[in-house]
Amino acid sequence: MQRCGLCTAAVLMALVVAVPAVGQQIWTEDTGAQVYSVAFSPDGAHLASGIATTSTFPLFNVATGDPVHEFMGHTDGVYSVAFSPMDKTLLASGSADGTVRLWNADTGAPVREFTGHTDWVYSVAFSHDGTLLASGSADATVRVWDVATGNLVREFMGHTGRVYSVAFSPTNRGLLASGSADATARLWSVETGNPVYTFNRHTVTVRSVAFSPNGMRVASGGDNIWLWNVPPSGNEQRQVETNTGLILSVAFSPDGTRLAYGSEDHTVRLWDVNTGSVLHRFTGHTDYVNSVAFSPSGPHLASGSEDYTVRLWVASTASELQISYDALRALYRATDGDNWISSANWDITNVPSTVDALSTWYGVQASSQGAVTQLSLNENNLDGTLLGELDILSQLTTLSLGYNSLSGSIPPELGDLSQLTDLWLGNNSLSGSIPPELSDLSQLTELSLGSNSLSGPIPPELGDLSQLTDLWLGNNSLSGPIPPELGDLSQLILLALEDNSLSGPIPPELGKLSQLTHLWLRGNSLSGSILPELGDLSQLTLLALGNNSLSGPIPPELGDLSQLTHLWLQDNALTGSIPLELGDLSQLTDLRLQDNALTGSLPRSLMQLTNLQYLDYSGQALCPPDDATFQAWLNNIPTVFGPTCTASELQISY
Repeated sequence: MQRCGLCTAAVLMALVVAVPAVGQQIWTEDTGAQVYSVAFSPDGAHLASGIATTSTFPLFNVATGDPVHEFMGHTDGVYSVAFSPMDKTLLASGSADGTVRLWNADTGAPVREFTGHTDWVYSVAFSHDGTLLASGSADATVRVWDVATGNLVREFMGHTGRVYSVAFSPTNRGLLASGSADATARLWSVETGNPVYTFNRHTVTVRSVAFSPNGMRVASGGDNIWLWNVPPSGNEQRQVETNTGLILSVAFSPDGTRLAYGSEDHTVRLWDVNTGSVLHRFTGHTDYVNSVAFSPSGPHLASGSEDYTVRLWVASTASELQISYDALRALYRATDGDNWISSANWDITNVPSTVDALSTWYGVQASSQGAVTQLSLNENNLDGTLLGELDILSQLTTLSLGYNSLSGSIPPELGDLSQLTDLWLGNNSLSGSIPPELSDLSQLTELSLGSNSLSGPIPPELGDLSQLTDLWLGNNSLSGPIPPELGDLSQLILLALEDNSLSGPIPPELGKLSQLTHLWLRGNSLSGSILPELGDLSQLTLLALGNNSLSGPIPPELGDLSQLTHLWLQDNALTGSIPLELGDLSQLTDLRLQDNALTGSLPRSLMQLTNLQYLDYSGQALCPPDDATFQAWLNNIPTVFGPTCTASELQISY
């Protein structure tokens, strides 16, 4: 069957149009300089941005992306901008010239200047009633100003490093948060001038702080994101593992259910506060993302970056049923759904009217809200490529598309499916490398990518999948060494890396996999010796090391593998004699030693292997002992391959 490349492109375009929800980029504006701050007007019609390397900064029309005007008056770069929540015409800015200024957003005219800081001003923020303005500075102080008069109300001293971020509580004008280079976030009382609370769980600079809309929690961003309760509403502290580098900006959605953050990895991510899942990753920036902001009603998200651009994105979501339908329809079209084996009840012409209707679709399970939780289409004649846009199915726990004809690369966006526990893509025709982004799937227990055409190294980041029990990567074209980081997968039960082009020694770290029952490494180009550490794998039932280039003796420690039923060491370059300790493998049913360089006599201790059904020691100078009892034992094994020996010669007998 011939496939239409333009058709696939049309499907992808259709998905973008059909899902105006999370992730679609609406416009991009190049400011000509590094962007450090973005802020929406309270009516959502305008967006201001702070430009760090110029003394002027622009205001954009949100609907069109067109510049409205520039604000001129500062004498150095502008690091922060903020609109008054009560007056869409009042805009504040903080600058490297040490001043804070107010502007008329409609005309661009200056209104007032606040002086007193002795170093750069990194952050400005209004109180929820618009009467106070806070500023944080590189002089390590936080100042609070009266907006109407310009008078200084409070100066907070206590930080020992630059203050990068300030934020007022949205429900209490008397409570202020700050984040500093001293690795702390602090709460201050505007009424008393005293510190209220110090949060010190960060290990590096706190670049951003934000209150939840109900004022009960603070998000602070630095090495990771921490969510912590505002005293006295409890002492809950919750860390968000981001793995994105330094967090440079955090912002709550207007309803408090989502948290956006920008980071050093050039992305913006949207996080579900309740479930802990990453809902979407916004890609397009090519440098650090210094600022993120939600529009007042929540449908848009703005970001500013050191790549000189301001970008506007779609942040609101359609109904869960709509999202599920759009993603499944796109998958259907991109994988030739009309030729699936089971597709008759996939009605892609209409959005399902109920969750029950969606749940009747073959291979689909959905939550009570209509979010797809399981998608299982194994052996269903899927053809074509995988869509990265499947990442909008944020509640997906099982994605099982094995034994089909899928081709192309594995989309790195699948790493955003933070609830995923089972990912089965084996037995397709997928190519390219394994995306390291899959290591973000912190809940994953089974990863099956075997029997494809994947190439390149195994990403060491897969060692971060702490819940993984099954890792299937066999029958590909993977190359390079086995990452020692795989030894960190403490829950691993099965490791299948067979029939690739892996090279180098077996890492001793694999000996730490105390739960492992199956280790498949055969059919590679592994070298060096068989490590005695493998004898520590006390739960192992299958050890397959055949068809490599392993050398040296068989370690006697393998005799400690009391649960072992299959030991395959054939087609290597092993030398020396067979250790007596192999006779301790009382559960062994299959022993393959052929085509090595082993010498000497088969040890009589092997007669203890009363369960042995298959023995092959052919292709080398190994002899059974000249012993009638041993010969009788050999004769009782259903399948035996190997020579019989006399004192003077080997006589091969099969």
